[in-house]
Amino acid sequence: AELVRRGEPFAVLEASTLRAQQEEQEPDEPNRVRLTVGTPDSQRPGRYASVNGAAPRRAAGLAGSFPAVVFDPGHLSLVKGAPEGRRKFLDAALCQLYPGYLTVYRRYLRALQQKNALLRRSPAGQERPYAEKMALLEVLNTELAAQGEAIQQRRRAYLERLAPLACANYEELSHGAERMELRYAAQFEPGGLAALLKARQNEEVRAGQSLCGPHREDLELLLDGQPARVFASQGQQRSVVLSLKMAEAAAAAAITGEHPVLLLDDVLSELDDGRKQYLLTRMREKQTFVTSCDDTAFLKTDGEVYRCGQIREPSVTSGIGANYGNSMILYGTDPVVVEYDPGTDIVIEKFSFLPVSDGFFQGNQYSYIRPFSGETSFYNEKTGSYDPVDIRKQDFSREDLADYIAADGKITVRYTAGSNAEIGVSQTLPLLMVTGRES
Repeated sequence: AELVRRGEPFAVLEASTLRAQQEEQEPDEPNRVRLTVGTPDSQRPGRYASVNGAAPRRAAGLAGSFPAVVFDPGHLSLVKGAPEGRRKFLDAALCQLYPGYLTVYRRYLRALQQKNALLRRSPAGQERPYAEKMALLEVLNTELAAQGEAIQQRRRAYLERLAPLACANYEELSHGAERMELRYAAQFEPGGLAALLKARQNEEVRAGQSLCGPHREDLELLLDGQPARVFASQGQQRSVVLSLKMAEAAAAAAITGEHPVLLLDDVLSELDDGRKQYLLTRMREKQTFVTSCDDTAFLKTDGEVYRCGQIREPSVTSGIGANYGNSMILYGTDPVVVEYDPGTDIVIEKFSFLPVSDGFFQGNQYSYIRPFSGETSFYNEKTGSYDPVDIRKQDFSREDLADYIAADGKITVRYTAGSNAEIGVSQTLPLLMVTGRES
C-alpha cells in the first residue's frame, strides 16, 4: 500500500522488456509487464501481475522474466542485520536465476508453516493425540528434508560463484587493507537434513516450533577472519554490501549470459565520494536506473537525467473538465480539449493512458464517475487538425508524438464522449503519467 499515491485506490507499474540477443539469435518480441497494487479498501486489493496482457499461471512464471539487481538503502543493513536479511539476499538472487527455485522455496515454506502450526500448543488446550501428531510430523519432516536439501544445495553452489567476485570487489574498494571472506553457516552437511530433523524432533515438540533447516542458516561475512557484523565500521559495512551487490550482477551475467539491469534507489546519498565513484564506474556500459535527490553525481556520466511525474497541471482550454488526482474528469457530452504543458525545463518523453474496467469505480468515492468510453485525438501541428488515436495502445513515445508536440513543447488532446454518454453524468479518462526529461 505504501507504493500507492495518497488518495488513490491503486498504483500501476508498466515496462516493456527485451532480452539481450546473441549475434546468431533472432530478435524476440518485447514483453509487456504490468504490476498493479491495490489499497486494502479498493475493489481489488493486493498485488497482481500480467505479461503481455495475461496473468501468469504461477508466480514462478514471472520470476526471471526481467533480470535485475536492486540496491537500496535497506541493503546497507545486510552486515549488521539479522540472518533473515542475508538469507533473503541469497534467495532473491536464486529466484531470478533459477525460476524453479521459487517453486522449491515455496514448497518448503508451506511445509514449514504447517509444521509450526502442528507444533504450536493450542491456547484452548485442545491437542491432537500424540500418535497422530508424531505421524503428521514425520510426513512434514520428509517434505522439509527433500526441499531443504535442494535449497541448501543451490545456495552453496551460488556462493561458490559469488564469493570470489565479492572478495575481489572488496579488495579493490579497500585497496587491500583487509581481506573479505564469505562462509555459509550451515546446520547440516549435504544429505544430512533428514537425520537432523529426526534427532531434534523431541526437542522441537517441547519448544513448540521448528528449530533446524535452511530457514535457520546464515551467510557469514568476515573481514580478516573476524565477523563483520561485530567488528566492521560503518565504512567497511558499506564496502561489504557494495561488493556483494556488484558481485550479484556479475554472477547473474556469468550464469545467464545477460547482464541484469541495475536498479539503484537513492543509495548514492549513503556513500562517500570514493564508494560513489566506484559504483558510478561499474555502471558504465550497463543499463542502470538510478533515483536520487541530487543529480550532481551524474553530470560527468554518459547517462540522461530524467524528471518523472505528471507534468504541471493539465489545463482545459475548451469544454467542461477538471483534474482529479491522476485523472482528467470530463463533464457532459461536448468535446473537451486539454493542454499538457511541460514547462520550460522539461520535454515530454512519453504519454501514457491507463484504461479501466466498467466496474472499477463502483463501490468507492468514484462511484458517480463512468470510465471513459469515447474517442481521443491528438492535435496535429502539421495539418492543423485532430488525429484520432487508439488509447488501447496505452503508451505513446516521443517518436509517436512527433507530429503532435508544438514548438513550445505543449501537446493538446481532445476527448469526445462516446455514444453511451449521458447528459449530467461525468466520465473519466485516467491519465497514468506524462513523463519528461531535462531539456
